[in-house]
Amino acid sequence: MTGSDLARRMKITPAAIYEVEQKELSGAVTIQRMEKLAAAMGGRFVYAIVPKESTVESIIRDQAQRKAERLLRRTNTQMALEKQALDETRLQEEVDRLRDDLIRSRPADLWSD
Repeated sequence: MTGSDLARRMKITPAAIYEVEQKELSGAVTIQRMEKLAAAMGGRFVYAIVPKESTVESIIRDQAQRKAERLLRRTNTQMALEKQALDETRLQEEVDRLRDDLIRSRPADLWSD
């Protein structure tokens, strides 16, 4: 579809289409404008954030792992002061258990440090 055809469909000037194209190139176009353009072309505008190198599930798992390790290692340090620390094998089992629980429940503070 030419810019002139699109402008006619949107009832705007071809210069306005050119301006939108320039704003898109510079990253200054609005989502609302892109939705209107897509609708005029018989489509829909899709806006998404896509993980760079992994899946969303693996990002959540990694965060849950870090949080579980941080929480349990801190607790285990306190337990060591009372001579009740878990051995490394048992500690890892608890980290795995907590990680899986965090993945399932996705608490509001999952992403907080």
